[in-house]
Amino acid sequence: MLDFHQENELVLQVVAGSSDALERLVNKYRPLIHNIINRYHLHLYDADDWMQEARLECLLTCRKFDPSTGSKFGSFYKLRFQNHIHSKLRKQFAKKRQGDIYCTSWDKMTVEDQELRQKGLVLLSRNPTVILADFRAFCAGLSPVESQALLYIMGQKTPAEIWESHNINLMSLKNAQQRVRQKFKRFLQEETG
Repeated sequence: MLDFHQENELVLQVVAGSSDALERLVNKYRPLIHNIINRYHLHLYDADDWMQEARLECLLTCRKFDPSTGSKFGSFYKLRFQNHIHSKLRKQFAKKRQGDIYCTSWDKMTVEDQELRQKGLVLLSRNPTVILADFRAFCAGLSPVESQALLYIMGQKTPAEIWESHNINLMSLKNAQQRVRQKFKRFLQEETG
């Protein structure tokens, strides 16, 4: 266990650039960090993300900490880390980000589907709200040109790749993009009522 003076020495080492000292401080306050982490939920944050936030805030706290005031580093760090998490939560729950709460990462949602992969498409398997409940049906309703336009919209292919593999010129691709967007809007309206 570190005493007051040893802890202040670690803080000075962190300010001087010692990553070992930072790790020792973070390890000392790991129970505090886990206590705070267990009280809150930040969307799409895993344990590594939380620990990265804790390390960063520890580094910033070391830079701001002034031992001459007589305060203890631990209480200052706890206050700053909690305030940092509260700021993250305020940002997450801001009205303009409400839609993000219901989002899931693309990697978590994609699964391989042989039939659609042959068309060059990817199936979305999970439906956190309602939106893409029947993505397979949407894709099945697309023409071959529109399927390629969808891949372009999703960033899966470039116009040059589409020209090379399907002989679809840029004007046809742009027209197909518009049709895909219109069909998708209609699809969403039908799905969500």
